[in-house]
Amino acid sequence: MTDIQIAFLAGLIVGEGSFTGDPQSGTWTCAVKMSARHEHLLRLVHAWSPLSRFHGPYPCAGNRQDQYIVHWRGPALVRLIKELEAFGLQDCCPHGYGRMMTVKRDWRSSREGGSL
Repeated sequence: MTDIQIAFLAGLIVGEGSFTGDPQSGTWTCAVKMSARHEHLLRLVHAWSPLSRFHGPYPCAGNRQDQYIVHWRGPALVRLIKELEAFGLQDCCPHGYGRMMTVKRDWRSSREGGSL
């Protein structure tokens, strides 16, 4: 990804994304979920990060709009975290950076010292 794409993606993750995981299964994810009116944007993000996954539309309860999701897992998540660290996410959004580091630490713990 270019520096501009990484910066844009960092802003999108800070504003709309989440880092989640399950230490028991060792499954960790970064996801951006948005309404159908943002489908083109999420497809563009997916094109920038081809290891990511694109899903949708999903019906959104209580809403007429469908939702789409782009997420990163496994090798795609490892690469994304390295790019966000190099970009300086910690300087832009300490909260988002903290959440990302929690996922990274917990992933390592679930893998018995593996690297993320």
